[in-house]
Amino acid sequence: MNASNDLATTQAGSPIQQLPADIEAAAGFATLEKSRQILVFQTIQEAISAVPPRLEATFPRGVAAYTTLTHLVEAAADGQLSDD
Repeated sequence: MNASNDLATTQAGSPIQQLPADIEAAAGFATLEKSRQILVFQTIQEAISAVPPRLEATFPRGVAAYTTLTHLVEAAADGQLSDD
C-alpha cells in the first residue's frame, strides 16, 4: 500500500485508528441540517473556551446531543411523545 495514496495514514505511514464512535458521529452529523451542524461546532468551541474548560465536549457527544434533540423535536411535532 502506498502511503501517499492512502488518506488514512499518519506522516510516519501508519494507519490512523478510527473509533466506532467517530464513525457513528460522522454519519449522524451528515443527517443534521446545516444549521444544527454549525451548532455542533459552536457548542464544542464554547465548551472548550469556557472557564473552566469543559473538555468532555467532544465531536461524538455534540453530534449525539443534536441528533437526539432533532429526533425529540420531530417526535413532538408528530405527537409521538408520551409520559413514558
